[in-house]
Amino acid sequence: MRFQLLFWIFSLPSTLIAQSIVGSFYPKYKPTNFVYKVSNVNKSSKLLFQNNAEYEVLCLDSTFQKSNSIIIQQTEKNNRFVGSMDSDSLLTLYFVNLKNGDFSTLSITYSDSSYNWKTLYYGQKRTYFLKAVQIENTICALSVNESNDLIVRKFTHSHLAETDTFHIDYQNFLSLLKEDINLLNQESFSDVGITYVDYEVEQDISDIYTDRKLYVRDDKLVMTFDKQNTSHLVITDLVKKKSYYKKFSFKLDLETSTSTNTGNSFLYKDYFFRVTCNGHQVNLAIIDFRTFKLVRNHNIYDDQPIEIKNGPLLMEESTNGSIPKVVIIKNSEKFFNLVRGANLGVTAHKLSNDTYELLIGSYLTEIFTSPVMSSSMGLGMGMGFGMGGLGVGVGSGSMMDPYYYPNGVGNRNQNVTIKKAYFHSIMTEKDFVHIPMTMQTSYLDRKKAFWTRNFKSGRLPEIELEYRWKEKMHYGYWDKKMSKFCILEFEQ
Repeated sequence: MRFQLLFWIFSLPSTLIAQSIVGSFYPKYKPTNFVYKVSNVNKSSKLLFQNNAEYEVLCLDSTFQKSNSIIIQQTEKNNRFVGSMDSDSLLTLYFVNLKNGDFSTLSITYSDSSYNWKTLYYGQKRTYFLKAVQIENTICALSVNESNDLIVRKFTHSHLAETDTFHIDYQNFLSLLKEDINLLNQESFSDVGITYVDYEVEQDISDIYTDRKLYVRDDKLVMTFDKQNTSHLVITDLVKKKSYYKKFSFKLDLETSTSTNTGNSFLYKDYFFRVTCNGHQVNLAIIDFRTFKLVRNHNIYDDQPIEIKNGPLLMEESTNGSIPKVVIIKNSEKFFNLVRGANLGVTAHKLSNDTYELLIGSYLTEIFTSPVMSSSMGLGMGMGFGMGGLGVGVGSGSMMDPYYYPNGVGNRNQNVTIKKAYFHSIMTEKDFVHIPMTMQTSYLDRKKAFWTRNFKSGRLPEIELEYRWKEKMHYGYWDKKMSKFCILEFEQ
């Protein structure tokens, strides 16, 4: 039996999936190609709308009414927004130039809506911009060079606080950052790329299936690179001014040919979660990130029931940006049939009762080309777009890859189908023993229920945004028919 959404949601009282529209906004200039949230977590919301010619910063008050709108003409078409810093008097937006690598700011003064462009540093040959991340009250612009160095420039608004260069001992560091960047779920800004994991939002499989990820933990940058039987970690301590490399190796009980193995990982709070699969066995290893010691192993096999799952096995499918359809997977054997050849993924988040909820599964993108153009092909790779806390949308006039959408959108000659197979697992904190208990309704479940009930066309918006505001999740989307941007607030 096929369901439009996770089947148990519709049996819940409406109060459990409640959400309300807190704002509807009409940007001055249309169409809008990108939308970003540019305010801090607990400050009044500010949104940045961008099209091919203008930026518009929309300031909202505490009731989500428009309080101010600032229009700025774009001076450089190749500039792409990468981060922001918000204070009581000043909003600073950071941009990287996709063509020459220049890093610049757009500073906006709230008192008189004046603004100023400033180039903070110029791009250099054989040096590649990677990401911009916020650490406490600074924006860190990360670059890498051909000498295997990680360059970290810390900015407080437009002021350069310090520059540190860390030599990375992992020999494959740069080559892996360059590998298949068009298959990452976030846009790359140069010839290197990595997926940034934003803990501000609840992660889905489509957000974290990629083979390289960047995390910010207090004053440390952690980069992970996942291979068939290994996870490689590059940890940079910005206070102690040192970087070090660690490698974890994983072995399956039903070891066949290691070349057929797949693996992925997720770092959350003090624990490192790693899944490894050979098509017949999935191993979940949980490692204490403080001591690097193994906490627990869980194994599932294709010929045995999955004992660590809460709720059913599910397969979610979306074609060309359609609302995902969900079907229950009958048994472990059928689950493994979907996992084989796909990208593995695992996520974790902490629940209110001091337990952890894990999402374990796979992500597969299939691209079917019209016979007129080429023969059909199926690819075990991802081209979705994980938005994270900043959020971003892609319109038809963007410079991104044509598949650069949250759920995959093809063109007139190609169809893009995304399949996710997964299950939920609830475990105790610290020792990670499975708990057979009733699942709580998550934000991801509620968001999918909203899609099904409200997007009657059967297609998802091409421009979306999600972020956390005062401990509540906000989901924004561009209503193409009405040319307005709507923001929903989901109850806890």
